[in-house]
Amino acid sequence: MNTSVKYPNYAILLLIFMAVSCKDKSAEPDCGCDSPATSTINNIPASYLGGNRLTLHLKHSNDVSYEEVYELCDSPDTLTITPDVHHPNYRVSGTVKKVCFYGPTFAIQPPLLKITKIRKTL
Repeated sequence: MNTSVKYPNYAILLLIFMAVSCKDKSAEPDCGCDSPATSTINNIPASYLGGNRLTLHLKHSNDVSYEEVYELCDSPDTLTITPDVHHPNYRVSGTVKKVCFYGPTFAIQPPLLKITKIRKTL
């Protein structure tokens, strides 16, 4: 029985497996708060909902207004909940980040927002 031929084959397979399984640890994430920005917002009226969520009061190019909820990347320490969501009391600038998709859920996951500047207006 000649078993000396099998062991070099296993060693080669092991080396190939190790090379394929190595990942670049310095690669940028493609989603989440540490990912590159997908868009930016500048000086947009906003209402703080609490629970790390913010409603932005946006306008389309044809002056049609709409609201969109965002989840904040950083926990706000100084924000207070807006008493009337339809009357924004903040102005916000920041970068929008891509949400990570981990499979279907029954919850709607809002886009992520990393605030660069926020100020209270009222």
